[in-house]
Amino acid sequence: MAKGEGSGGTAATISVELVFATAEAAERQTLGLPADSTVAEAIAASRFAAQPAAALAIHGELAAPDRPLQDGDRIELLRDLLVDPVQARRSRASTGRQAG
Repeated sequence: MAKGEGSGGTAATISVELVFATAEAAERQTLGLPADSTVAEAIAASRFAAQPAAALAIHGELAAPDRPLQDGDRIELLRDLLVDPVQARRSRASTGRQAG
């Protein structure tokens, strides 16, 4: 029998990490799931199921809810931006010109 094979015919499992960042901190949870799990199934099984997400990503790459997971994936629940990055940059540049 090869390493990792069970004698009871149990389904393979994978370990994934879910991350949800707030303004205050990043919250993480690690889950063990069946090997054929999707992003949506992982979120539903996590404590983040009720959190609104503007988008989903795996290791920084946008991912669809029906994407199959692989062992070691990090699922990121992305929230809406509070400030438009272009507008924030313009505001900082304007403030810098006034101070100088």
